[in-house]
Amino acid sequence: MPALVILNLLMCQSQEVKKEDSVKIDGDETVPRKYKSIYIHNFENRSYVGELTGELKLALTQKMSLQPRFRLEMDKPSADIWLYGKIEHFNLAPRGIDQFGRTTRYVMTILATVWARPNPKVSQEQMFDKKTVRFDTFYSPEQPPYETEFTARQRTLNGLSDRIVMAVIKGWYSELKSNEELGYDPATQTTLPGK
Repeated sequence: MPALVILNLLMCQSQEVKKEDSVKIDGDETVPRKYKSIYIHNFENRSYVGELTGELKLALTQKMSLQPRFRLEMDKPSADIWLYGKIEHFNLAPRGIDQFGRTTRYVMTILATVWARPNPKVSQEQMFDKKTVRFDTFYSPEQPPYETEFTARQRTLNGLSDRIVMAVIKGWYSELKSNEELGYDPATQTTLPGK
């Protein structure tokens, strides 16, 4: 009988959950709902690949403007949230070769770190700090479906922008992960080791 009383007390305590401003979802921090506008800074480019900063900001601005959650501000002092970031890594690596030793397929990888801070005029609270967001894509200039490095780069930046928006709004982006990230290699149609 005393075990039932203790169990009942524990259940009652667990049901008394405060409805807060939704700062965490599944353990990942998000931007609280009370903030309505966002300003996107140019990302620092640590990869030293030219023009990535401007292209990423353009793609991120387009993706963020499609979200009803935030109003995109072009003037920093009028925004509630300031979004910062660094492009940490950009790489293009061969993934497949033909019988003559020519590269037929490439993997393009981009890695960025993002964080948000509230406008000091609005709030002094801390927001999520340094989330790492990554996007990989494959392309082939030699085999169908043909694609150029330029279009693959645009697709990579758009994919990274989608993931940054999801990381800011939802706190995670697992539904946007590719087959390779989930452990499936389409080139060999097998499950990758360790996944």
